[in-house]
Amino acid sequence: MKFDMNMVKILGMIVIMVGAVAGAINTLGSDSYSGANLTFPTAGSSITVVNPSDAGIAAQLLSTGARSFRVTSTADGIAGSSASEGTGTARVNTRDIVLPPGDTTFIVTGGSGVAFTAVTETILTATIQRVSEGTARVVMLGAIAIVLFGLYYISGTTNHALVKRLMGRTTPLPVVAAAGSDASQGTTLRGYGDNLKR
Repeated sequence: MKFDMNMVKILGMIVIMVGAVAGAINTLGSDSYSGANLTFPTAGSSITVVNPSDAGIAAQLLSTGARSFRVTSTADGIAGSSASEGTGTARVNTRDIVLPPGDTTFIVTGGSGVAFTAVTETILTATIQRVSEGTARVVMLGAIAIVLFGLYYISGTTNHALVKRLMGRTTPLPVVAAAGSDASQGTTLRGYGDNLKR
């Protein structure tokens, strides 16, 4: 059995392409949490919490350590910087918010290990994007670049056979006889002198 090195190269590149796409999908995904007395870690990316009740629900964002954090949101009363108590590694950073009825989206930046907590009997639902918008853009462009390079590499390995097949072979142009030509052209003509007796 003949060992086809080109086929190994193609299969290897396909594995890399599939891995890049799968990794991008996993990175660009989201995590969901649901329940009463809801607690979950924030990841510095977009967070959407759904309050199904008709009243606002108190919640708190909390972290420990020397780094404070900031909350950004277009919802009223959500955006702001954390308040701090203590010093050094024992420092506690908090931001108290009230979730209005419906969806509330916010982003937590800075800090370390910031957690969301809402002590309530209402069933809340939270969706957290795994990466920030900027990181998601970089991951997506990287995956696209790997796929495009992989397709070009595979095409080059096969000497661009598929491209040539799709484009088709160049059809030779038909030879057109010059104007004024007739069937006698190219025929050897005998001179009158050939009929003379010697």
